[in-house]
Amino acid sequence: MKQKFVISRDSDKKELIIKEYAEIEKDRLSLVCEETYDDKVIKTAMEKSKEALYSVLRTDKLYPPISVTMNIGEAVIEIYGSKNKPSAEFVFNNLDFITKDGEKPEIEDDIEDKEDDLDELLEDNLDLKHIGKDETDPVDSLLKVVDDDIPDVEDKT
Repeated sequence: MKQKFVISRDSDKKELIIKEYAEIEKDRLSLVCEETYDDKVIKTAMEKSKEALYSVLRTDKLYPPISVTMNIGEAVIEIYGSKNKPSAEFVFNNLDFITKDGEKPEIEDDIEDKEDDLDELLEDNLDLKHIGKDETDPVDSLLKVVDDDIPDVEDKT
């Protein structure tokens, strides 16, 4: 799934706005979250450390993976450090996090060969001691029911 983050600073309102879009339908991004931060909170976090900024940027509503949070944090630092850049945006694909080195997973075409291997495993480990036994044979059990201890219950209707 593709996601897009738009980070913008509104100097008049003294706030930072982060919008998260997700590809819910193929080639179509929809707004899924919008988070607004006070300028003072962002500036204070940036003065402390990048980790403090990352912590402020991650909220209950907006909680991207840390690598994405780091990208957002870098964009925020750029926006606050430049008067000419009021916004930034970037797109990432979740598939990049799942696959090794950004490579697409291989799709196996020889599923039939694997099914044959499974059949062989099942045949080799087949438990033959129950084959041919009558299903109504009594089961040996350690528990015995004593008929004398069961009270007689009469049906009163």
